[in-house]
Amino acid sequence: MIGDSSLATVLRLPDGRAVSYRVYGRPGGRPVLCFHGTPGSHVKFAIADGAAASLGLALIALDRWGYGDTDEPEDCSLSSYAADCARVADQLGLGRFAVLGISGGGPYAAAVAAELKARISASALVAPVGPIYGPGPRPALDVMHRLSFGVLPKIPGAIGLAFAAFRQVAKRQPIWATRVAGGRSLAADRMILTDRTFTEALGKSFAVGMVHDARGPVIDMQLFSRAWGVDLATTRCPTQLWIGDQDRNVPVSAVEALADQIPNAVLTRLGPHGHYWIARNHSQVLRWLAETQQ
Repeated sequence: MIGDSSLATVLRLPDGRAVSYRVYGRPGGRPVLCFHGTPGSHVKFAIADGAAASLGLALIALDRWGYGDTDEPEDCSLSSYAADCARVADQLGLGRFAVLGISGGGPYAAAVAAELKARISASALVAPVGPIYGPGPRPALDVMHRLSFGVLPKIPGAIGLAFAAFRQVAKRQPIWATRVAGGRSLAADRMILTDRTFTEALGKSFAVGMVHDARGPVIDMQLFSRAWGVDLATTRCPTQLWIGDQDRNVPVSAVEALADQIPNAVLTRLGPHGHYWIARNHSQVLRWLAETQQ
């Protein structure tokens, strides 16, 4: 059953921490490490299983720190997450591999590509969270994004309380959790949110990710609300980003800044599409990954 966390595999890092993941697509195919959004889980990529299989890709969907059964280290940073991914890849016998990050998984995928350099064959970033703070001009933020990235992270326990409440909604009513997450959506995303199959699957992804507690999104927001500490200019692999003009979930100007900081990155503007464009366009993104790695 999609959404059953027991279907995830757990491996142990050298220091004993657990990492839970699931493989979608073609087992033994060209590997792609996949990073879900905030909140989320490996279940996010179940919808892409058939498309990945047809393209010969193995989607290794990781539950990020604090999600599912994945343990976080004492000191969390994007660079140390990249080091964890290198250890995971070593244990799975992967040489070179691609990365795919969606929404809140974008910073993690970008960091892995920059830190692991030639080991990464391609990087796909879909509606990613871009750098909010750090060197260079700060991106333009609306009121909600200023609250999310600038105010709440400074109030002890505020983010944890907010996501703890959201966790209860996801646990009891997955569809309502998706509707809450898309509460600020414009027309393009509202149309996708009328698809009950999609809203239920995304809600289950939230619930599986926060099956134990809300540590995962708290870690995410802490990392997104400060300088990333990763030199994106060292990225060597082909990189493509996708962002819709109707995306209200992430600051579009920060996505533009992210594209500017990655050498030779291609930013694809999707016009009148929103944050959930990927729900109906996994094949397009996966095809780019497959063709880029040939």
